[in-house]
Amino acid sequence: MEDSIAISRELPQLYVSSSRRSFAEDTPLLEKSSEVSEDSSATGATYRMVKPLVYGIVATSAMGSFLWGYNLSVMAGALLLINYHFHTSALWQGIIVSVMLGGAVLGAATAGMLNDKLGRWKVMMLSAILFVASAIVMAVSPSVKCLVVGRAVGGIGVGLFTVTGSIYVAELAPDHLRGKLVFFSYVLTGGGVLASAVVAGVFSIDPDFAHKYGWRCILGFAIIPAAIMFIGLWFIPETPRWLVFHNKVDKARKVLQRVRHSCEVEDELAKIIEARDSSTQGNSLNIFQFVKRIVKDKAVLYALFVGCSLHILRSLGGAVIVLNYSATIFNKAGFSQKQSIWLAIVPAFANFAAKFVGSLLLGRMGRRNLYFVSSLGATLFLLLLGASFYINNRDSPAAV
Repeated sequence: MEDSIAISRELPQLYVSSSRRSFAEDTPLLEKSSEVSEDSSATGATYRMVKPLVYGIVATSAMGSFLWGYNLSVMAGALLLINYHFHTSALWQGIIVSVMLGGAVLGAATAGMLNDKLGRWKVMMLSAILFVASAIVMAVSPSVKCLVVGRAVGGIGVGLFTVTGSIYVAELAPDHLRGKLVFFSYVLTGGGVLASAVVAGVFSIDPDFAHKYGWRCILGFAIIPAAIMFIGLWFIPETPRWLVFHNKVDKARKVLQRVRHSCEVEDELAKIIEARDSSTQGNSLNIFQFVKRIVKDKAVLYALFVGCSLHILRSLGGAVIVLNYSATIFNKAGFSQKQSIWLAIVPAFANFAAKFVGSLLLGRMGRRNLYFVSSLGATLFLLLLGASFYINNRDSPAAV
């Protein structure tokens, strides 16, 4: 499911980057401490020290990454209990699961323009509010339709965060930590997926409680990280890059003084101002002009086509859908409802482990080779899953 929103996630980021050149282009991702300031007598270790506010920024953004994974996969364990409570049809089950994705596409498609107009902080706050509202609506839903509305609201929050969270961290994180923080956020998304499966298992221990309140507790659990994210945002600032591009240089300087060492502030501020001054042509582009510019550039258009095609084909392959319907699949295979919900932890943990290992292997294997190996593995296991169901149905007493 994460791959299926990648298209809508990348296009707004391209739009933002056309009018706001990525901060990573202005400074190297991994910068040696000794090169930060040649004239400074301070040791390299001094510049490696991070101010406490940066940890607050990382923790707040981490809650968003966690909620991204939690909301997208929470139905893996909750769906069986929801079906028992509402007696939903197969159509409504599909709507409940997929409406989150539709909201994510809408949120991601509008996030680029909202980031330019409102700023990264306000969009992050909006996503946190939507996360809280979604969890409350789903937890108290009196009907399937109300549950669908709550899922859609949460999906919009997911879409907004997928675009804004990475921009926000990239523009506030120190150069030497930026790559690690991106890795941390990516892995924590898998942590949210795993947490949703564990929470579902815990609230399904008592069958009577699970059927009456379990699914509400599973969906409402998201209120906790969403509230932490909401509260944390009040203590962290807007990014200096957005402030400079909106002619608020003094405020940007104050922000940099809170997240950087005093020797780094003016140098980094000067780089941001230089980036703003050199991007006047990009600032005049609206979304339609930007798309037209992409279409005319054959190299960019080809790369965009290949990237989008890979994401679409990978989503249509159904590997991620297996993750979202994991408990239902185990239940169809003959396990009890309680056993199925607990067994859903297995694919969730595999997803988390694969994200962690894949991130470590990315630099060694390369993106193309890693994508090929993961696609081959998904194909083989999907064939194995289909074959096992075919054999089970063929040999069952009903088939005979």
